Amino acid sequence: MEEYADLHCHLSGSIAATTFSVKATMPLDEYLGSPFSEVEHRHGNHELFDSDVQELANRVKHYTEIRFNPLRRIKAGLSLLDMASSMILAMRANNRLKFIMTLSREDGVGQYGEAIGVLCQAPFCGIDLAGREIPDDHELNPAWFRETAGFFRDVGKHIGVAYHVGETGSFESIRRIVGVLGGVRIGHGLGLVSAPDSFYHDYRFSVEVCPTANLKTLTATDSMLRTHIRRLMYHQTPFCFNTDSPKFLQTDIVREHFIGEGLVQGSASYSRRSASRMRFTKYVDEQSA
Repeated sequence: MEEYADLHCHLSGSIAATTFSVKATMPLDEYLGSPFSEVEHRHGNHELFDSDVQELANRVKHYTEIRFNPLRRIKAGLSLLDMASSMILAMRANNRLKFIMTLSREDGVGQYGEAIGVLCQAPFCGIDLAGREIPDDHELNPAWFRETAGFFRDVGKHIGVAYHVGETGSFESIRRIVGVLGGVRIGHGLGLVSAPDSFYHDYRFSVEVCPTANLKTLTATDSMLRTHIRRLMYHQTPFCFNTDSPKFLQTDIVREHFIGEGLVQGSASYSRRSASRMRFTKYVDEQSA
C-alpha cells in the first residue's frame, strides 16, 4: 500500500509552539490574518525559527512538503544564510521533509526579484502562491496576471509549482492559471466544481485537497467536497488529501484520509497513489534527468 504524503502543509500552522487553534469554524479572511503573521514575526528570530524547524524534523513521520513565506521572515529579521542552514540541517535529519517557498498575492509583483535571490541560496523543491483571492481577484487583473504567470512559468522550469486558487470558489481564476502553467498543482481548487467536463481533459494539473481546512474555514460543505472529489476521480485527475495546518486545525494526515474516505469511498487509496506522483522531489528529479 502506498504511504501517506502531506503535500500541502504550512509551517506556521504546523509547529508545536503555536497556541492558536480552530476548534469549530472561522471565516477564511480571519484565519489568514494574525495566526500566520504572528508566526512569521516569531521566525525573525533565528533561534526560534531553527528550533521550530528542527522540532518539525524530529516529529514528521510521513513524506511532507512544508511551505512557508521566506520573504516575510527575512523582513522580520531572519537572515537568508541562517534560514538556509536550518533548512538543510532539518532535511539531513529527516529525508522525508522538504520545503516549498510560499509567496503572497498581497505582496505584489515586486517580490518576484527578491524571491529569485532566495531560491538561488535556499533548498526549496517548489514554489507556491497563496493569500486572499477575493475581493481583489488578482488572476483577472491583466497586468498582475501577466507578471505573475511569467514568473511562475520561468521558475517552473527548475522546481515544482503549486498555486492556491479556487479556494473561494472561482473557476475562472483556476482556468487562467491552469491554461498557462502546465502541470501546476492546484491548492484547494474548489472552483473546479463549476468546471465543464472538457476542462479536466484539456489541461494537465493536479489538486491538493484539504478537507478539514475547507470545512473549518467555511469555504466548503460536506456536499461540495464530495462533489469535488467525485469529479476529480471520475476524470482521473491526480489529487491528494493534505492537512494544510495540522496544529491550527487539530488534524493529521491519517485523519484527513479518514475524512476523505467518509465522503467518497475509495478516495483515500486514490489519494495515496496520486501523491506518489505529485511530489515535487520526483518532479525535480525528472526535470534534471
